[in-house]
Amino acid sequence: MDKIRKIILIAGIILVVILTIIMVLHFRQIEKNAVRINSNPYYTDTPQSTEDYQRITDVRQIMTALELYYNDAGGYPAAVTSGQKIACGTTSYTDIVPTNPLPGGMTYTYMPSGIVSTSSGCGNVDVYSDYTLKFKLDSSGEGLSAGIHTATSRGIDPSSGF
Repeated sequence: MDKIRKIILIAGIILVVILTIIMVLHFRQIEKNAVRINSNPYYTDTPQSTEDYQRITDVRQIMTALELYYNDAGGYPAAVTSGQKIACGTTSYTDIVPTNPLPGGMTYTYMPSGIVSTSSGCGNVDVYSDYTLKFKLDSSGEGLSAGIHTATSRGIDPSSGF
């Protein structure tokens, strides 16, 4: 009986070692594939820096606030300033408009455009039918190339980087 137990114990140890080797080889293959994907210069699903990720997040937040403003005011505001609120009357759509994270990038630049009208929903202020919001990415990511980009009411133009 002791011989059978020793054989079973040795067989169990050998099985554990074989399974461990298979797992290690499998995870090494996964690592190699991950490195290959991340080293591909054409693979741009994610920004290369936390600052660029923050810039894209900031621009999307500003765009959302502008759409909420548009729904209440019937147009886009005449000015949007970093560090200030986007508000219509007593309704605020942002705590503050974010500023470009340093290092790199550029100041977010908002410019109203299109037809000017007067909004009665926001206390008789001028509103515009569209806007442009310029920002700069230092590296490619989120389907956007490095360079200056333009966001409008239609979205972020992926071809505007240069």
